[in-house]
Amino acid sequence: EALRGEHVQAVFAYGSLARPGGGNAGSDLDLLIVGDIADRDALTERLVMLGARIGRSIDPFILTPEQFDRAAREHDPHVESALAGVRIMGTV
Repeated sequence: EALRGEHVQAVFAYGSLARPGGGNAGSDLDLLIVGDIADRDALTERLVMLGARIGRSIDPFILTPEQFDRAAREHDPHVESALAGVRIMGTV
């Protein structure tokens, strides 16, 4: 719902909540969102509202497809962690 209308290629959950048995009641949900997002602030605000509804903070890491490709080639730790996490939607 928060991603509706955006040009999203892929979404990954990573961090403690993406690991079996990981996280705790205070853990946030780390998301890597890959896409051409016109208004990152608006998307972040929608994710904050969604987090409030589910009772968990959502921490988005938003990259364009080009930024994602470069970060993957350079072995960026956020991207490598996300790729080892859970693919929620899309392909890259």
